[in-house]
Amino acid sequence: MIVASIACYAVQSSGVSKLVINEVCSKNVSVFLDEDGTVSDYVELYNDGWLPYLVSEIYLSDDEDDLEKFEVPLNALGPGEYQTIMLDENTPFQISDSGETLYLSWEGKVIDQIECVALKKDSSYCRLSDGGQEWTIRTCTPGGKNTDSYPILSAPTFSCESGFYKDEFDLELFCEDGQSIFYTLDGSIPSKESNLYQGPIHICDKSKQKNVWSMREDVSVGFMADEIYEPPGYCAPDYLIDKCTIIRAVCVDEEDNESEVISSSYFVGFQEKKGYEGMNVLSVITDPNNLFDYESGIYVKGWFYDNSREYDAEQWYSHLWWWQSSNYTQRGAAWEREACLQFFDQDGILILTKECGMRIQGAGSRGKIPRSFNLYARNEYDGSSRFEAEFFGTSYEPQRMTFFAGGDDNLVKVKDALVMSILPERNFSTMDFEPYVLFLDGEYWGCYWLTEKYDDEYFAYHYNVDKNNVVLIKHGKDGIVVSEEEFALYEDMFSYIVSTDLSVDENYQKVCELIDIDSFLEYYAAEIYIARWNDWPSSNFALWRTKEVREDAYSDGKWRWILFDVNSPSMEVGNIEKDSFKEVIERDALFSSIMKNEQCRKKFADVILNMAETEFRPEKINVFLDEFESQMKAPLEKEYARFYGKNNDKSLTFENTLNDLRTFFEGRYVYIKDYFDKDIEVEE
Repeated sequence: MIVASIACYAVQSSGVSKLVINEVCSKNVSVFLDEDGTVSDYVELYNDGWLPYLVSEIYLSDDEDDLEKFEVPLNALGPGEYQTIMLDENTPFQISDSGETLYLSWEGKVIDQIECVALKKDSSYCRLSDGGQEWTIRTCTPGGKNTDSYPILSAPTFSCESGFYKDEFDLELFCEDGQSIFYTLDGSIPSKESNLYQGPIHICDKSKQKNVWSMREDVSVGFMADEIYEPPGYCAPDYLIDKCTIIRAVCVDEEDNESEVISSSYFVGFQEKKGYEGMNVLSVITDPNNLFDYESGIYVKGWFYDNSREYDAEQWYSHLWWWQSSNYTQRGAAWEREACLQFFDQDGILILTKECGMRIQGAGSRGKIPRSFNLYARNEYDGSSRFEAEFFGTSYEPQRMTFFAGGDDNLVKVKDALVMSILPERNFSTMDFEPYVLFLDGEYWGCYWLTEKYDDEYFAYHYNVDKNNVVLIKHGKDGIVVSEEEFALYEDMFSYIVSTDLSVDENYQKVCELIDIDSFLEYYAAEIYIARWNDWPSSNFALWRTKEVREDAYSDGKWRWILFDVNSPSMEVGNIEKDSFKEVIERDALFSSIMKNEQCRKKFADVILNMAETEFRPEKINVFLDEFESQMKAPLEKEYARFYGKNNDKSLTFENTLNDLRTFFEGRYVYIKDYFDKDIEVEE
């Protein structure tokens, strides 16, 4: 609001009032929040004159040919006062963090312009003194004196990039004159109390050094063999496991200003090691306390285990040890930890270095090792909310991914990859899978799949819809947070279908307006074919739609289904002739009601028979399993030695599982063909 008693000069009075761009931030992560509590780019204006100034019909732009992109909000600035302007996703432009020219104009004339340079998170390009001519990179002071800021130090540079090296070498670290470098080798954040860099650091095959984090037995209740039913056989490794060298370094000047931390991973002599051929590698570098601290570590039993055991002594179910409350079973933002991730491809080439958030993922599988992680790209970590790499052979740069250890199929890790890989063209959502080996704070930590994560960004990319127009339902309302209005969309659909006589064709046609019937039938056909049971269909289901109906193909407001978590009981030899169709009819009101329509029932039979002859044909399954065995046998044998000791018998489990899958799909093909070749009936 403009105070009427102040006489403000317009822009023409350039001799007594001068409006200038004073400070720019293109990677605001945490220093300045708008009224909604969100962060965004900002530009600070400053009245460098000696009279009050009326900011009226003033524009900001990043395009000299379109100076009036954004009108600066009306304001009155007294001499020496500031106006901070947020440039978020709702404004016509945001500031490129790689640097660009910004223009301040009035009546089509440029009154100030700057060549903004590339910036890192929470740093600003500003005048050294308010209104002055000299520009520099310093800390952010929105709405405050630039002289109160302090220098942004450049991070240390390393003589060798992260990667795989055949021979040992000496690594040199560099900083600017008048600064010192401090570093750590255990993943902790370096400070002045850390190692002072005084000369080259010798990088060798660290596998010859003693095991550290891998020797901990507080990472799962499964280590408590004397107290639990059917212990899994976990043990700390009885040999020196493979390791890489991780280094984190920081520059510190004479005034104790610190640069950002830089992290690197070095693998030496791995060309001679087995179990890595054809595998990507992820090095996770994080403060060990984030993982192993008794109170706050996300990978250990910790305080929550001891407290729950004492509190619920009579309710402690030792035969379900993997469900026992522990630090690693805790969920939510409070249990997200920051880490530096370095992704390497199958040839050992660095794909991406990324500061991100990491949480434990899964349900009962949280109690088992190795366990899965959810990975989150957020602005507050490095100024970017995406993983800026093409991990899955597409242009998709996700905000979230899962580093998946296999869930209930954690020994062989084949079931999800199998079903997802052979059904990508069906009318339901599937995820891409890429094989990885994990190193956790420098130590070998087993085999994983890097997978996509179902969220609004996933549907926006794969279906070309507005991410703000997506509704996702998982396990009903309790599985994922949605608004009452959004959940009502699901309830309305569900209620209509289960309470309406769909043998009446007119009613069935209404159903086809509510759901994508092809998505529904193909999804249920896949689940029924693999004889999934126990945790489905009453749970582990998911579906999505757009809130508003729009012109693009998938913004039609119809519900579509999502395939996930098929690693739990499914594809078992004992269930080759399981009447899954009948069981789902009995257990799933939605499916039961729709199958009462004769036309739809026959269409379902056609769909599942088509799957039998195409995706699930035994010959095609065997091709996948042959390739899986060739690629994953050696890496998984390395994992078995790591978590079960060198003399384990898990390779037999690997072979038996693949043989059982071959047997299942051969027998299931015959059974499904026979079952659905005749007209199937639904009991009233």
